[in-house]
Amino acid sequence: MKWLVMCTGYTLKEYRQQIIDYIIREKPVTVGVHNFGDICIPEYAFFSSLFVLKGCYDRLPCDSTVVIKSEMKRKYKKLGIPNKCLTYSIKYTYPSVRGHLYIAGDKIVCDGGNGGTIAAAWAIMRGADEVCFVGMDGYEKIRPHHNGEWYTEPEDVLKANGSATWDILGDLSKMANIKILTPTAYAPYFREEL
Repeated sequence: MKWLVMCTGYTLKEYRQQIIDYIIREKPVTVGVHNFGDICIPEYAFFSSLFVLKGCYDRLPCDSTVVIKSEMKRKYKKLGIPNKCLTYSIKYTYPSVRGHLYIAGDKIVCDGGNGGTIAAAWAIMRGADEVCFVGMDGYEKIRPHHNGEWYTEPEDVLKANGSATWDILGDLSKMANIKILTPTAYAPYFREEL
């Protein structure tokens, strides 16, 4: 089963129409990681951060199932979000210079990486044999945040995220076919299929 993980990179805007055409043509299961609605209403709205969820829950498409860390469930209920909700269990170390990800039963164990790589692991747990990413541009010094504003992360955190994501993409590629469909810093995974 093919899944499409839509991350938050700038290439989402640049390749918007090609991504829409791809979704219509390929009909993948769609996951919006900290983003949703502009390209399509994703089947799953995936959040690895309560901070991000609080900043945009009022714009959640009502047809999307929200996916959150199990420890966020109580706070999610307090927000009064009407969407159906699924949880995932994770042991997560962030940031981490070396990345590592594996699935132990119903738990994702992850050192480093980002919401997109965690969403891919969750998709694999749900039966994905192919995970395609869009908007997984790679880390730069200044990049758009999930709400469209700009922010700067410390250089050491950016280097750690970039390095860890390389490692985790390697781990994921041992579990499923991994492709990145928009231009990316992770060139070996880039496939010109849009």
